[in-house]
Amino acid sequence: MQSRITFLNFWFQALSERSAEKKIKRMLFPRYRKTVKASTEDEC
Repeated sequence: MQSRITFLNFWFQALSERSAEKKIKRMLFPRYRKTVKASTEDEC
């Protein structure tokens, strides 16, 4: 059970870091996201 909790904490932390990176990229490169929208949708 302990290892499962540790894994979940790591997973949530990775998710929050990824979303923070996306927010920063959106603020820094608002136009960039529009031009690459098609290719990023394919990756998701």
